[in-house]
Amino acid sequence: MINVVVEQAIDAPISAVWAVVRDFGGLAIWHPDVATCALDPQNEPSIVGAIRSMTMHGLDGCVREKLLELSNETYELIYTLLDSPAPITDYRGVIKLTPATHQTIVCWSATYSVPVGLEDQFKSFSIGVFQRGIDALGNILSAKNNRVVL
Repeated sequence: MINVVVEQAIDAPISAVWAVVRDFGGLAIWHPDVATCALDPQNEPSIVGAIRSMTMHGLDGCVREKLLELSNETYELIYTLLDSPAPITDYRGVIKLTPATHQTIVCWSATYSVPVGLEDQFKSFSIGVFQRGIDALGNILSAKNNRVVL
């Protein structure tokens, strides 16, 4: 089982960061690795059970994920992988926000399994995806005026 954790402070209030992160269907708006992201037609963006389909720059195939939990109280989004062109199983991803003085701590983590011998490759890939996502969140959020700049 692989465990990946990337944590970083963003210079924006938690309310502004959460407004972006909690939109399960909006990943392509802020994550530079995501080319397209759309919710299944019968889904709403912040309802548990929502399913999103996405493509990523430089990768073939479609990734489908399901929203398992979404908490406005603890600022936590938990999702799982339904389909992927990669040989990943038992995936559980978590984005958790924690308020800090004039900042928000973003922790993006995941646990999953891959075939033996591919662990280091997938762990490195996941760390990069999570880090680029957190960096992008920091770049699009303005702490000075507490509004999202997209």
